[in-house]
Amino acid sequence: MGRLKKTKDKSLETQLEKVYAERYQAITGVTAPMAKKFIKLLLTQTIKESKRAGTYGLPQDYGQKLIESAETDESVKEALEKKRADGVTDDDIKSWWAISDLERRLLIKIDETNRVGLFLKFINFDKIPRDEANTLVIKYHPVYGDPDDTTQWEGDDRPIPPELRERVNRYVQNQQALPLEEQQKKIEAFTSLNARVRHEIREGNI
Repeated sequence: MGRLKKTKDKSLETQLEKVYAERYQAITGVTAPMAKKFIKLLLTQTIKESKRAGTYGLPQDYGQKLIESAETDESVKEALEKKRADGVTDDDIKSWWAISDLERRLLIKIDETNRVGLFLKFINFDKIPRDEANTLVIKYHPVYGDPDDTTQWEGDDRPIPPELRERVNRYVQNQQALPLEEQQKKIEAFTSLNARVRHEIREGNI
């Protein structure tokens, strides 16, 4: 997933809309027009945020540039050390930052949408109280972001660096091949998927 060929900006935006609308339709089962409308909305938000942050045109070798600049820039060095403390490798950094800024932001937005969707399912269809639903959602979905952000979660439940996303996806896919009873035991053993990911990284399993 990711690394769509970067051509002209509009061409990239068109590629992202097409690819992710098709993926969203395949996963959710909604109609093609609904999927396209939804992804177009997310992409419009993403473009605005990217341009506002000044990261719209970052080069695909930005990860390598970050690693190199950490040798002379203390602020970059400190930022990367925090990520490495959570198991992020140089390969993770290069891989994540090789994706266009639009696609990175779009992926995170889709992850957030999936979490919200599961939360709404829990409270509206399963009739689970909101507090309990919040607790359950993070057992099934990772939360990416700044590990220093403790506004909602603390300890190992804190956000994990987005550079880990590809490895986490592979881990989750592999876990889904296990018997359901074993899957459920692992889910219940940790307060969140983030806590479980951190544990598995420390154990060398991710």
